[in-house]
Amino acid sequence: MYQYILFDLDGTLTDPGVGITNSVGYALKKFNINVKNKTELDKFVGPPLLDSFVKYYAFSEEHGKIAVEYYREYFKAKGKNSRYYVSFIYFYSLFSTTIR
Repeated sequence: MYQYILFDLDGTLTDPGVGITNSVGYALKKFNINVKNKTELDKFVGPPLLDSFVKYYAFSEEHGKIAVEYYREYFKAKGKNSRYYVSFIYFYSLFSTTIR
């Protein structure tokens, strides 16, 4: 019997993309940048946030750092809600009664 089971949630068992893109959208709105098509923000999933704000929206490093703070403000409150892949829910239901 295993004593511990580790899960790789980020991108394997959950989809953090929605939380990330919504948080980026919130940060951009603080700079009066409205993104109509949220899929444009998918490029923020993966690379460092500061680099992405600088690269994709020509932010200075100072403004990029402020944008990251806005991102974190939103993500802390609302962005953590990731979508779970069906396989994870099924897997968890199989083992939830045996894992203590």
